[in-house]
This record gives sequence, C-alpha cells and structure tokens, in this order.
Amino acid sequence: THMVVRDDNIQLYGFSRPRERELFTILIGVTGIGPQTAMNILSRISFEDFAIAIVTDDEKTLTRIPGIGPKSAKRLILELKDAMKKCAATLPDGRDRALVCDAVSALVSLGFSEREAGEAVDAALPSLPDPTVQDLIRASLTRLREQV
Repeated sequence: THMVVRDDNIQLYGFSRPRERELFTILIGVTGIGPQTAMNILSRISFEDFAIAIVTDDEKTLTRIPGIGPKSAKRLILELKDAMKKCAATLPDGRDRALVCDAVSALVSLGFSEREAGEAVDAALPSLPDPTVQDLIRASLTRLREQV
C-alpha cells in the first residue's frame, strides 16, 4: 500500500504486486505525474511494457495511455530512462519479446485486458524451456484460469 496525505484528504492506494508499488512510487516522483495519473498508467500497461517503452523512447506507446500526452511522454522518458534501463536488463529480449507480443495480442483478442494478458504471459514464460507462441498462450490461459 501507499498512503498520500494532503491538507484536505488522505488517500490509500493498494497494489497486488510489489513491482506495481515500486513503479507507482517512481511515477509519482516524476514532475507533473500525480497519484491518479500513476494509477491510470498502472492500469493500462504492464511494468515490463512500460520499462521497454521508456528505454526505447517509444512515445507512441505512452501516449496511448489516457491522460498522457506528448509532453508527459517526453518527460517520463527523460526522467525515468536511467531507472528503467536497470529493469529492462532483466526483461526478455529478441525472440522472446516477439513471442510475448504475439501471445499478449492473442490473449487480448480473446477478451483479456492487455495488463492481464501481459502479466499471465510474463509469469508463464520462465516455466517454458523453449516455447512456441502456442505453448505460451496455453500456459498463460492456464494461469489466467487459476486466477478466477
């Protein structure tokens, strides 16, 4: 949890994963990004996708998030690039990234949110030695079914 205390109110924000809280804390440290905008970002994009967008200067991905315009996207990239480089070093790259994107797209087309799909795929990937897209989708669906 994270508590924000202001003169006129107290707000408590809860997170299901430690990485979400970590990203929230980082985001509210950026000029012009408050708790509401940070929660909006967290609800629209996974930690991994956000880190990749920051490291690769992908303003387009960031501006797809409601409430984030071109100026905010540039500010996020400028202020968070160094912090996100450390996180991006532990993320899948190359072939795995393409597999992840394909699997997430397939799950989104089945009706899951991009965030749910991304988290399920990220959780399933380490358990598969040499996955195909089909293997990754199958394992992700199993994880999503277990969450229900």
